[in-house]
Amino acid sequence: MDISIPYVSLVKEDKIYIYLNNEYKKKLESLNIKLKEDNLVETRWIVSYSSETELVDLFIKLRDLDIAFSIGKGWGPSEKFEELREKGLIKGKYKFIASRGPGKIFIEEKWFLEIYRKCGRFWFFE
Repeated sequence: MDISIPYVSLVKEDKIYIYLNNEYKKKLESLNIKLKEDNLVETRWIVSYSSETELVDLFIKLRDLDIAFSIGKGWGPSEKFEELREKGLIKGKYKFIASRGPGKIFIEEKWFLEIYRKCGRFWFFE
């Protein structure tokens, strides 16, 4: 994907992986977010966290900087964001990003929470 568009690519048990350009790297550092270089991917950075509360705080800061959350194969960062909203830990909109093929990037603001139930799909608007 285009690195001029910063986005969270992966959330693991204690790490967030973020693609950043220098402008956004500086913005995160100004918020005292400690970034560690990812030795595997040059433009990807790692932020460590130790609790769900810290993850929520980081997600809010990333969202407020207009950093997008990718749709993953399975449980991606945007799904993690939705899970935290469902728990009532995060409110408001965020941007999600996906690729529809080489050079075809899709970004959308998500204002609502989708919950799937046995009887169908429900939409809850904040």
